[in-house]
Amino acid sequence: MQKLVSIIIPVFRTEKFISRCIDSVKKQTYEQIEIILVDDGSDDSSPQICDRYTLDDSRIKVIHKENGGLSSARNAGIDIAQGEYISFVDSDDYIAEDMIETLMNAIEKYDAELAMIKYQEVKSSQPRKQISLYEETIYLKDEIEAAFHVLKIDSVCVGLYKKECIGNTRFPVGKTSEDIVFNFEIFKKLNVFIYIPIEKYYYYY
Repeated sequence: MQKLVSIIIPVFRTEKFISRCIDSVKKQTYEQIEIILVDDGSDDSSPQICDRYTLDDSRIKVIHKENGGLSSARNAGIDIAQGEYISFVDSDDYIAEDMIETLMNAIEKYDAELAMIKYQEVKSSQPRKQISLYEETIYLKDEIEAAFHVLKIDSVCVGLYKKECIGNTRFPVGKTSEDIVFNFEIFKKLNVFIYIPIEKYYYYY
């Protein structure tokens, strides 16, 4: 039986992009997912769009909260996540259909607490094609700190995290570089980390 993955999507003023994001998450080849949309006090039509998605997909949950920033929204998602694993997607980005499956396969293969891929910067809904061959790199406890610096780990959106490893760690509210701070705390806890050099997260700019 597949393990449940919670995918947390903070939403703030992204009415032009949120449907593309949610649709890409709904299409995941890994089916055992819950999608947590955290409306962070949006004053556009984003809240209504999020609510509509719950009508035809029972995997989708929506939180409506006062604006507190990206860290606050992600933390709210973590607090209600039921999955054994957690992933983060920003609402103006989108992901490949097999992103979660790729990450989960690596985690289960090597009994890791965290697996990460690469992201591709895109200007449209048509990412560039990639060569499908890749090789995972396994980092064990003594090598993980060096990996954090060498790989320049900055985004949480390219990872799949074991919820048990996250524990009480949360994103710092009211501070910049929240992804780096969060990942730094997580990496201190890891025993096995897998890096997969393939682009399956599409960062829209």
